[in-house]
Amino acid sequence: MSTRRRFRGAVALTLATVVVMGVLLGPRLFALVRHASDAARDATPVAQTVDLHRRWVAPVTGWPSALAADANGSVVVAGAGEVRALGRRGATTWRVDLPGAGLHAPALAGRTVLVGAGDRVAALERADGSRRWETRVADASAGPVALAGALAFYATEVGTLGAVETGTGAPRWSATHPGAIRSAPVVDTRAGVAVGAWHGGGDARLRALDVETGALRWEAPLARFASGPVVHRGVAVVGEGDGDGRARVVARRVADGQEAWSTAVPASFESGITPGADDGEIAVVDHFGGLTLLDARTGTVRHRIELEAPVLRTTVVLAADVAALTTYGGQLVVIDRRSGRVRHRVDPGGYPAAIARTGPDLLVALRIRGPGRVESLRLG
Repeated sequence: MSTRRRFRGAVALTLATVVVMGVLLGPRLFALVRHASDAARDATPVAQTVDLHRRWVAPVTGWPSALAADANGSVVVAGAGEVRALGRRGATTWRVDLPGAGLHAPALAGRTVLVGAGDRVAALERADGSRRWETRVADASAGPVALAGALAFYATEVGTLGAVETGTGAPRWSATHPGAIRSAPVVDTRAGVAVGAWHGGGDARLRALDVETGALRWEAPLARFASGPVVHRGVAVVGEGDGDGRARVVARRVADGQEAWSTAVPASFESGITPGADDGEIAVVDHFGGLTLLDARTGTVRHRIELEAPVLRTTVVLAADVAALTTYGGQLVVIDRRSGRVRHRVDPGGYPAAIARTGPDLLVALRIRGPGRVESLRLG
C-alpha cells in the first residue's frame, strides 16, 4: 500500500473517531478538528512503528487508561479499575482490582503507589500492591494525585485540593475553590507549595496552597482555555488563551506568584494538556497541535513545531534530547529538541491512552486496536 493511501486511511480513521467524540464534546471539538483537517493535506505522512526500536511489550487485561513510570518500572491502570505494576523489563510484578480507578495517572514515590479511585484515594505498597490505606473524598470524585515527602495530595472536579499523611492516610487539610482541577497538582517542596489549576466556573485560577496547612499563598487569573501546570526551576508554567487568537505561555515564581516571563503563542490550550519540563526547558502543545519549546529561565522560544493535528489531552514527555506527545487522532509524535525536527510521527498500532518516561525509554499504553498493552520504546 502506498504512503499516500496509508495516510488517507489514517486521516479517515481520525475523522471517524472525531464524529463519535463530537457527540459527547460538542461543537467546539468540531472547530478544532476542522482547523486541523484543512491542513491535513500537507501534514507529515504516518511512519512505521519499527522506527522507534520496541524493546518489550506487556499485555494488559482490558484497555489501559492511565500510566505512571519511574526508574524502577511502571504502574498502569486499565479496564474497570485494574492496577498493574510492571518491572523494568515489562514483567507483571503484581495486579490488584481497585474499582473507580480510571483516567488519571497514579503517583509513584519510594514505597508508595497513590491512586485516585472514585470517591476514594488509595495508597498501595510498591513492592506487592497490598493496600496500605484508603481515604474517602466527601461529595467528590478523586482523580489527579501527587506525592511529595510525607504527604499525599488529591484533587477533584469540584475544586477540592487535599492532603493526607502518606504513611497512614490521616487527613491533613483540604481546600475548595471555584472550578475543577483536571490535572495533577505539582508540589514544590523548596517553596512549600502545591500548585494547581482551577478550570471553568467563570473564574479560572492558578493557585499555590501551603503544603502544611492548605492556606492560599497566592493566586493568579487564568484565561479560559488553559493547560495544566508544570513546575521547574522555581517557576510554575501554564499555557493559556482566549480561544480566539490571543494566547501565551506564562511563568510565575512559585514563591510569590509574580510573573517571571510571558511568551505569546499562536493558539490556546486545553485542561487535559500537561506541559513537560526538563534540563532548563519547557515544552507545551496547544489544541491545534503547535508544540513550543522554551527556555525555562527567560521564556525565549527555542523551537516551534506545527503538527496540524488536534491535541485535547496529553502529557508532553521530555527525555534525553527528545520531546514526545500524542495527538487526538492517535498519533505518537517524537520531536528532536536540538533541531526542532520531527523524528517520528507514527500510528503506534493502537490508541495511545497515556505515555510516560522511564530512564531513556518511552512507555506507551495502547488500547482499542489490538489487545491492551504497554510498549517500551527506545528513543535514542
